[in-house]
Amino acid sequence: MDKTIKETIHAQGIEIGIYTTDFENEFISLTDIAKYRNEDDPRFVIQNWMRNRNTIEFLGVWETLHNPDFNRVQFDTVKNEAGANRFVMTPTKWIEQNIEQPKRLELLRATAIKQLRTIMGLNFTSQKILSISEKNEE
Repeated sequence: MDKTIKETIHAQGIEIGIYTTDFENEFISLTDIAKYRNEDDPRFVIQNWMRNRNTIEFLGVWETLHNPDFNRVQFDTVKNEAGANRFVMTPTKWIEQNIEQPKRLELLRATAIKQLRTIMGLNFTSQKILSISEKNEE
C-alpha cells in the first residue's frame, strides 16, 4: 500500500492539508477548509452545507456527469428530502448511499481545487502547492 503524504498550504490563517500517494492525485481536506468557519467542530459546517437542497442538487449533477455507477434512484429519494428540517446528510452517508469511493475521490480532486480557489481567492497549481509546502518546511 502506498504511503499517504500530507502537504500543507496556508490560506487566511488556516492550515489546509493536501494528501497524495503519487503526487498526481491530490486530495484537499474539506475539514480543514471548514475550520475557517468553526475551528472546534468543522464537521458541523460540512454537515450543514450538505443539508442544503442546492448542495444536494449540485452533487447529483456532478455525480451524473462523472460517475457512471451513480445510484440515481437512491439520489432522487435523498433529493426529495433535502432541505427539510429532519434531513441530515454527512459525507459518510453520501458515500455509502451513492458512490464508489476511489473513482469519486479522483474526480472530486479537480472540483475541490477549483472551489478552494474560488472560496479563498487563490490562484495556484498543484506544483505551486508543493512549492508552498516546501517553503513552509524550511
